[in-house]
Amino acid sequence: PETLVSGFSLTRVVPFPRRWNVAPTSLVPVIRETKEGERVGELMRWGLVPHWAKDIAIGAKLNNARVEGMADKPSFRQAVRKRRCLLPASGFYEWQPATDERGKPFKQPWYISPGQEPFFAMAGLFEAWRPPGAADDAPAEDWLLSCCVVTTAANALMAPIHDRMPLMIPREHWAA
Repeated sequence: PETLVSGFSLTRVVPFPRRWNVAPTSLVPVIRETKEGERVGELMRWGLVPHWAKDIAIGAKLNNARVEGMADKPSFRQAVRKRRCLLPASGFYEWQPATDERGKPFKQPWYISPGQEPFFAMAGLFEAWRPPGAADDAPAEDWLLSCCVVTTAANALMAPIHDRMPLMIPREHWAA
């Protein structure tokens, strides 16, 4: 958390433990700007739950949003316009389909990291979801904050491993 405060000029961050492998539906740190213009770090559930969803199960299918056409998809349309964020990470895993010597398929994990930098930022979207039946004036802590990673076509480095990759946001564009 301390590294994020200095690296992203955060006014506040929710403490979180260091983890080496994060799966969809886990809580992940997310950098966003509040309505008051504060840049904050919060924990959100990885797997976007649109505000109109009947339950959170849909989030398990919405952990990534393809940059191509995401503005037209009902699941992402509102978040693209109003709720963009950054997902900081020190690296990520990509799983390459492979076959062992017996012809049995498996997935080979590859760890991708930014090299000398302590972390990088992936483009993301987030949503606030209120459970059905919750009071209109339900406190903010009763709402579920969820997010997804924006993906793009693989670059030359990633193409041999997978056809997609997270959309990386260069440091000079983090403020935007």
